[in-house]
Amino acid sequence: MNRAIYFVGVLFVLMATCGFAEQAGTKMVSAGNHCTMIVKTDHTLWATGFNYSGGLGVGSKSEQPVPVQVMTDVATVSVGNLFTLVLKTDGTLWAMGENEIGQLGDGTRIDRFAPVQIMNDVTSASAGIEHSLIVKTDGTLWTVGSNADGELGDGTTTHRSTPLQIMDDVASASAGYNHSMIVKTDGTLWAVGGRSSGQLGDGTPGQTDNYTWSRSTPVNVMSGVRSVSAGSLNTMIVKKDGTLWAVGNNNGGELGVGDTIDRDIPVQVMSDVSTVELGSFHTMIIKTDGTLWAMGDNSRGQLGVGDTIDRFTPVQVMSNVSSVSLGVNHTMIIKTDGTLWAMGDNYYGQLCNLIRKGPVVEIPTTPQLIPVQITFSNSDVATLTPHVTNKSLISCITGGNIQFSQKVPSGTTVSLFDLSGKKLVHTTIIGSIFEVPNFSRGVYIARINTGSALIQQKIMIE
Repeated sequence: MNRAIYFVGVLFVLMATCGFAEQAGTKMVSAGNHCTMIVKTDHTLWATGFNYSGGLGVGSKSEQPVPVQVMTDVATVSVGNLFTLVLKTDGTLWAMGENEIGQLGDGTRIDRFAPVQIMNDVTSASAGIEHSLIVKTDGTLWTVGSNADGELGDGTTTHRSTPLQIMDDVASASAGYNHSMIVKTDGTLWAVGGRSSGQLGDGTPGQTDNYTWSRSTPVNVMSGVRSVSAGSLNTMIVKKDGTLWAVGNNNGGELGVGDTIDRDIPVQVMSDVSTVELGSFHTMIIKTDGTLWAMGDNSRGQLGVGDTIDRFTPVQVMSNVSSVSLGVNHTMIIKTDGTLWAMGDNYYGQLCNLIRKGPVVEIPTTPQLIPVQITFSNSDVATLTPHVTNKSLISCITGGNIQFSQKVPSGTTVSLFDLSGKKLVHTTIIGSIFEVPNFSRGVYIARINTGSALIQQKIMIE
């Protein structure tokens, strides 16, 4: 039996009711693996981008090319590889996403598509690739998840699905790829986990035969430390005197020392530094004067300097910056006036970069090479880039096929999902024909990727 397919509502509507409350500014942002989590000043949490394991917490695995609200009363958020840790204003810790190694800390290894409560009395949390570091209000450090390289610091390499107390008198902690960096209240810096690239900064050379590749108990590395950021296989340290120190992997020049040679002992990079953040292979620095500086891999424009050329020494990007967060290859920035800015890769909509054209907005998926301000409206809807009208796109519907009246870009793909977010089919459009499988009658979600735009739309099969 032939089935006719009709697009429901406005053509290519991506979201008609979800958006940012315009009166609320941006409090903090955390960039992850092709996704972004945003906390507004009204303490609402919003999610956008890649969602393979449900790390956005929207109740499914469906990708979100524009932000959707996830929670209220949120203080901070930390995005790991495919999972997210959320700290609410009442001190409770919540988690969602991939849980294969127990990194969510809920006592199971079951992926969670919606937030689940983990602990009380938490002051900060850091999500790594597959492990989590949690600091409680009493200064104790708790760890959970992958422990293949001893990154949990419990003296073993046993994975854990429930948090275990490791240290006392902890001020902050940062989780990297397979290592953990800890700042105690006395300003000493402690390191544990993998050190194949020298990322612990304990003075042992990377990739040699005369020492173990990892440490399973924390070792004191440095004193006089204010903050630390652990990256993929490297570490950036800000001392109390404002000097910035770097150690570990330097393949992309992310250490900012003028070359691509790894370091196993911390080396000084800059002075007058306020904070530093590491991505997979790039680094962003905020100096005490509010200027933002960048170095490292720039293959997707994530440094925001207008090109895709890597930088081996810091280069200034913008001024009046209060905080920054780095994903795999995108960067999110909050300025001192509370505005949100973004640059880098946008293939999954992780930049939240919407271009308004009349009653609709477009979602460009090409890299953003310079910082662009991010704004939202409650009435935003999205369409193909470049925009095409309803009449010019859909010419006829016959026998389970959608035929486009104009040829779509080569390589355009369509995925169909049920309303739970389960992917049912993924195919490439040939010429101008999309062959729809023999599904039961009902409503489905179509996600169209042209290579330069993402469109998500409800369709009805009758």
